Amino acid sequence: MAEVSSVTTDIFDLLQVYNDFVVENNELGGQVCPKEFQSLMVMRDELFPAVRDNSDALTVICSLRECVSSILRGKQEEGYSTGRVQMLVDLCWEKLHTGVWSDVGKEWRMLYGISCLMLACMQLVHNMDNIVIAVKLCDKALMMGHPVISEIIHSLADKLTDILYVRYSPKLHNSYIHRVLEPHNIDCPIKLCSDVSLQAFQTQIFGIEPVVIFGMMSDWPSMSIRKWDLQYLYRVAGCRTVPIEIGSKYTDSDWRQELMLLSDFIDKYVTSDNPPSTAYLAQHTLFDQIPLLKRDIYIPDYCAVNDSDREEGQEIRIHSWFGPEGTVSPLHYDPPHNLLCQVMGSKYIRLYSPDYTDCLYPHDDKLLQNTSRVDIEIPDDKLYPKFKEAIFIETILKPGQMLYIPPKWWHFVKSLEVSFSVSFWW
Repeated sequence: MAEVSSVTTDIFDLLQVYNDFVVENNELGGQVCPKEFQSLMVMRDELFPAVRDNSDALTVICSLRECVSSILRGKQEEGYSTGRVQMLVDLCWEKLHTGVWSDVGKEWRMLYGISCLMLACMQLVHNMDNIVIAVKLCDKALMMGHPVISEIIHSLADKLTDILYVRYSPKLHNSYIHRVLEPHNIDCPIKLCSDVSLQAFQTQIFGIEPVVIFGMMSDWPSMSIRKWDLQYLYRVAGCRTVPIEIGSKYTDSDWRQELMLLSDFIDKYVTSDNPPSTAYLAQHTLFDQIPLLKRDIYIPDYCAVNDSDREEGQEIRIHSWFGPEGTVSPLHYDPPHNLLCQVMGSKYIRLYSPDYTDCLYPHDDKLLQNTSRVDIEIPDDKLYPKFKEAIFIETILKPGQMLYIPPKWWHFVKSLEVSFSVSFWW
């Protein structure tokens, strides 16, 4: 145990050395990270017992120590150490992607975060032109690393993002033309309400029926003082790396995910006149990754309404949905309560009661059993004859409106234009 403690302490000391170097020698001005590295100290205390009986993890820690030693011996060896740390980042990445995510030990998430942070700091010390690389490493650590390290990484990533914007002033292509799909005729509208009180939501809506609510998002900064548009997202988050779904639907055989800069996603798939395919930033915890965006939204008070099925202290999960016109979430249901809040653009949404589940032909596969096999835009009556018996309600959700979806209500969602939605699950 003492061996692990001394080795890991060297690594944390090195991070402090890099922090001091960046503070004193470049344009960041001020601290890159909290001076006491408090969250790293917490993680260090958690890391020791986690790796004690894990020989592979101990090997990574020893390799990190060797990199620390070579760096401290002189600058001429820093290039070698950078390559070694990159190898360790790759090794930890493989460990994170072996088997089921829930079975991945927290030591690998911690080591991946530490390795990414070390590599990001080393990139900056070598050359401040490596900012884009450093930010990408920060984002990977935020998405896949242990959350105990997130405070430091947020601090570094936010400062680097500000520098990138000042340096490069990213702007959208001037020729972008806003496109809107032909709106659906709404024959069976969802109930529409305004300024619903918390008591009315609890007694008349919660767990009972879907309702579109308007008038409850007007105080969101994203709707007013920092009104969201593509240029704002480009500026605040364009240099951040995010997971993008490539393909029309997640049920398609050619569907896949790629990590890319948000600015590249906007340029290639959102504003392009000829995008290579449909792409969607879907169900991503973007606000955990980029707190600057989280300040622009508020958790609706309705999320405080509880029921007997909710576990004590259960967190509200916030997901982002951003993409061009034509992006689709196929007919499916979610187990939690859901408030879908529309910030930009409009979406066509159709809902079916759980009473019609048998008519919606769920997939047999366990991973997709909450998803219908029916393509509701071109249903096959021969394959799915009972589908036409299912009664639905529908709406076009517009900016400033939120849709409450009770648990296990089936819903189909299609963006009619460039759209950004925020969903709150509880």
